[in-house]
Amino acid sequence: MAILVYWLVLCFYGQPHAGAPLHGAKAASMGTAFVAVADDPSAIVHNPAGIATMEGTHTYNGVTAIFPTTKYTSTGGESERTKFRVFFPPHLYLCSDMKTEKVSFGLGVFSPFGVGGRYWDKNSPTRFVSIKSTIASVAINPVFAIKATPDLSIGIGFFYLHSLNTAERRVDQSIFGADTAKFSLEAVGGGWGYNLGFLWKPRENLSFGIAYRSHIKVHQSGEAKLKYIATPLQPFFGGRK
Repeated sequence: MAILVYWLVLCFYGQPHAGAPLHGAKAASMGTAFVAVADDPSAIVHNPAGIATMEGTHTYNGVTAIFPTTKYTSTGGESERTKFRVFFPPHLYLCSDMKTEKVSFGLGVFSPFGVGGRYWDKNSPTRFVSIKSTIASVAINPVFAIKATPDLSIGIGFFYLHSLNTAERRVDQSIFGADTAKFSLEAVGGGWGYNLGFLWKPRENLSFGIAYRSHIKVHQSGEAKLKYIATPLQPFFGGRK
C-alpha cells in the first residue's frame, strides 16, 4: 500500500449551505431576518448580541434533518443520482445573564457543515471525479454580550471548528491496459474564527440587527492512498497498493 502524507489548508467562508439556517427552528423559519430578532439561545450563532436581552438561564438543543440529492447527466446522456442519505446536524446552546443586568454569557456547540457529503455509485459516470466526498464538523462557540444602553446590545465571541474530510474516486488506467485504480484520502484538523453582533430595539415592535461571522482557515493533515496500481506504474509506488 502506497501512503502519501499531505498537508492541506482549506478556507471556509460564512455558512456553506443553501437555503435556511440549520442551527435553530425559529431561525430556519425566518431566514436571515432572525438576525434582527435573536431572542432565543440560537442567537449565539446568528447574532450574539441577542443573548443580552434574555433574563435568567436558558438552554436550547435540537437537530435538523437534511435529505440532500444531486443528479448528474453527462454529455453522452448518462445520468446518475447520489445515494440516499439523511444527515442530522445537531445544535446545543446555553446562555445566562449570570444574575447581572448588563452582561451575559453563552456557549454554543453545533455542526456548521451539516449537509455531510455526497455518495455516488462506484460505477457511475462521476467515478473518475468523485464517488464519495464528505465533511464532518463540530464548532464550539463561546460568546459574551453587554447591554450598552437599554436599547442597544453588543455581542462578541470566538469559535473553534474541528473538521474531518474524506474523498474517494477511481483513476482511469485504461491507457496501461489495466482496471481502474482507487484513490482515497482522509484529513482532520481545525481552525479558529470569531463572530460579532449588534442589536438595536428603538421600539417594542421594531428592531435592527447586524451580525458578522469570520471566515475560518482550517489546517488539516491526513493520508492519501492509491490502490490497484497498473503494473507499469508499480515501481514508482512500491507495489500494486
